[in-house]
This record gives sequence, structure tokens and C-alpha cells, in this order.
Amino acid sequence: MIKKDAHFDYVFVFSLYLIGVLLLFAYGFSRLNSEARERESWVSQQMTDVISEIQHFYEWKLAPSIPITDCDRFLQDSMPLLLSSPYIRSINVAHGGVIVCSSISKQTLKQIKNWNASGKQLELRYVTQTPFSELFPTHRQAILSLHFEKNRFYGMYIALYPESVFRTLGAPRFLQTVMRFENATFYSDGRIVDEQNSLPAEQLFSVDSDISTTAFAKYIFYNYGVLLIAWTFIMLMSAKSLVRYLHTFSLDYWRIRKAIKLNQFHPYIQPVVNDCGEVTGGEVLVRWIHPKKGVLSPADFIDLVEENGQIVEITSILMQKCQSAFSKVNLPEARQHFRVGFNVCPIQFDSNTLCQDIEHFQSAMADKPISLLIEMTERKEFSSNDKYRKAIHELRSRDVLVALDDFGTGHCSLKYLHDTEIDMIKIDMMYVATIESGNTKILDNIISLARSLDVILLAEGVETQAQFDYLKARNIERYQGYMFGKPLPIDEFIQKYLM
Repeated sequence: MIKKDAHFDYVFVFSLYLIGVLLLFAYGFSRLNSEARERESWVSQQMTDVISEIQHFYEWKLAPSIPITDCDRFLQDSMPLLLSSPYIRSINVAHGGVIVCSSISKQTLKQIKNWNASGKQLELRYVTQTPFSELFPTHRQAILSLHFEKNRFYGMYIALYPESVFRTLGAPRFLQTVMRFENATFYSDGRIVDEQNSLPAEQLFSVDSDISTTAFAKYIFYNYGVLLIAWTFIMLMSAKSLVRYLHTFSLDYWRIRKAIKLNQFHPYIQPVVNDCGEVTGGEVLVRWIHPKKGVLSPADFIDLVEENGQIVEITSILMQKCQSAFSKVNLPEARQHFRVGFNVCPIQFDSNTLCQDIEHFQSAMADKPISLLIEMTERKEFSSNDKYRKAIHELRSRDVLVALDDFGTGHCSLKYLHDTEIDMIKIDMMYVATIESGNTKILDNIISLARSLDVILLAEGVETQAQFDYLKARNIERYQGYMFGKPLPIDEFIQKYLM
């Protein structure tokens, strides 16, 4: 199996953090962009309303008076518009390139520099110098000129205050609102840029937004800074847990998921014998029959399936297959009281699956002298002593024998012996192997402990006659190892040992 690199997990977690940040930024940009569109629509509508109001007044009241025959009367008629609109600076009527009537100079003639007939009935341009600039040398001279052309000779010029336009643009905290005219661009920060802009036909202006990187960053931190900090804190605090979780649910997880679905996990059984060499039971060992890699031992996947919980389903599969196989067996008298051992770990007691599988197995074996032995592995520890005691009590209430597997190699052998009553201790093969070297102090202490507790002992990994002789001399009741037989597919095991 492939072992995942922890660095990859951290990279993945960091990528997850970045995805969260990017989603936050994307949402923030969407909100800012939406606010920009709303702002643009409002500004555009305000400016459109101003121009429409002027245009309506011009067509209704002023256009009929052009050409001018009475300037005073014309100015009197235009006064309601001049006084009601904060945008309008002056109203002027021109004949050719000469202003002939003005709210500023009345009938004093003023030449318009560089005048040319535009041929447009309505035009809005930015003008930096007006015919009246010399009259107001201390004031800002630039205006927006709204030109209504009555004919090729006569027209009316409405001078608009640029300051009023800037008030309409406003000064949003994070948005730079931009209004573009034919020959100039107004920015909400007060800048005016002389430039030619291409506007759609018959459109006097356009409004859009300029969102700078700095403005966007300020918007994000002002509106979502707390959320961003919280997300960063959460990811920092949960990084290790996420790495462990990701390490568990690796690519191998999905391979095993597929193997379960394709029914590739099968029970192999290794015989357990007494001191006379007679088979009294067997330990069920899982094998993954891979279509390309062949038979894979538990060492290749058992730690992973215990961590991610797939062991629950795999054990259930093994019990069902053993139940089906043993239900067809009629044991002879010499094979009475045959014990089938299944390895289980603490996580399997977190659901009812194991208990249900035990009930089904016992129900199927009700008329056969075949009993269950549950071997508690020590690779993982129960989360609490109460949970462990409850698990053992549950097994005993169902007349299931309990063994401690690989005794002395895991987390909690002595604690388990202290808290509950165990039927069997399985001596791990690492202690059996010490017989060859003569360093058997721990092995002897395990045997002594079992004798004091009146617990059956089973020696695992017995491979030589010397090991068997040493253990038999100390009255070990059960043996398991290659000396007596290797794990076999269940059908072969039954054929060899139980028929």
C-alpha cells in the first residue's frame, strides 16, 4: 500500500485554507462589484434626471423664444430653471459663434472662441475657458456646457457647475466612481482628465467604477476582516486534526472501498492446537485477494482500515463468510468445542454492527459445537475504561469468550486485566522468539501472571520444536504458529482439519 507523505497533507490543508480565503475574496468582490453597479445606476439616474428636467423646460418654455427678440423677457422666462437647479450656473443664447443673451451679461455680446457648428441637437462637453472668464478671474472657469441647437445658426448653452457633478459622484469609501463625457473624465476624488471618450450614439455621458487593488483590500478587511481572522484561527487550530483525517482518508481508502464493494476480502484461518497437537480452533485472518497484486496480507492495510472505520465492514464480511462455510460442516466427535477467533478493535464497539454479526453467527451455529472467541487487539486503545468495561460486559452477556491478543505489545494489557475478567491471553510471537536466545524473563512473567489469574494461555508464532517443548513444559494450553499450520483459505482449512 502507498503511505502518504505528511507534507502533502499539510499542503492540502493550506490549499483548503487558500480556497476559503479566495471564496471570501470572491464573495467580497462580488458584493463590492454589486455596490459599484448600484452606485453607477444611481449616479447615472441623477444626472439623467437633471438633463431631462432642463431639456423639458427648454422645449416647453425657452425653445419657442429662439431666435431672441426680447432678451429681458427670455431671461425672465428662464429664471425658474436657473433658480431651481443647483447644477445650472448660467443660461446663454448664441447666434452663430456669438452669445447674444446671457444670464450673466444680458445683451452684451460675447464671442465664443473656436466655435464650429456641431450639427448635434444636444451636446454635453467640458469647457475649461468660457467667454466670461475675464469677468470672474478669481473663480474656477471650467464648466460643463449643455448645448441645445435650435438650427445651424441659433442655439442655447446651459453652463453646469462641475462641483455639482462631483457632489453627485460622491466620495464612496472604497469605490472610485467615474463619469465620462465626450472630451473629459470626472473622477469622484475630484480629478478631471481631458481626454476623448467614445460614447454610444446619442448618449451624453457614461458612468462606471474604478476599483483599485488597494481599495478592494481595504473593503475586504473593513467588511470581512473578522471573518478572515476567524477562518485563519480555525484552520491553524484544526490543521493537525485535518492532517490526521486526510491521512486516514487517503487514496488507499477509496481503493479499499472499491475492494469491499467487489467482495475482495476473504477469511483465511490459522489452526490453534492443544499440547497434543489436536486442532481445537482457528484464528480468522483477513486476506485481500487483489486481481493484479494477488494475496495481500493484513500488514498492508489493517492499520488504515482500523483508523478510518472500514474494519467494521470488513469484519462483518469475514463473519458472514465464515458463518456460511461452517454452517455446512458436521464436526466429528474428535472436533467438538471448536473455537473460531475474530480480531476486533475498540472502534468496532461504536456501532451495533459487531453485536448484530455475533448474534447472526451464534444463531447459525446454534446446533453446532462451534463457539466464538473475540480477540481484543491492542493496536488501538479504548477512549475510556467505562467504554472498555461496557464492551466486555456486552460480549460476556452473549456467551462470547474474550482474549487479549498480542499481549504486552500494545497500550493497555495490564489495565484490561485489572478492570475485567478475561478468558484467554495470547502471548505475542516476539516473546515466544526469546526462547531461542534464552532471555525469557518477560515470557516467564507473562506465564506467571496468567497462572495467578487462572487465565488460559495461547502462544503465538511457535515455529520450532524447542519453542514448543519450552512452552509445553510450562503447561501452556494452546499453540498457534507455522509449526502447526499456516493460514489457509476457509474452504481449504475445513477440508484439511474439519472433514
